[in-house]
Amino acid sequence: QCPGLKEPKKVEELQSKLICCLRDHLNSPARRHPQAELRTQRTQGLQRIFYLKLEDL
Repeated sequence: QCPGLKEPKKVEELQSKLICCLRDHLNSPARRHPQAELRTQRTQGLQRIFYLKLEDL
């Protein structure tokens, strides 16, 4: 218990919901490989920009 906390039960409920959300996020299939996918998209985007700039020259 924290001294001065007016609604400890509500804080516990919010904390529990937050922990559940974090667990869901950590266990979601989308979280397993998002960085590699983003790197691929970034590389493709940079290549597109490069070729578009070449066409303008």
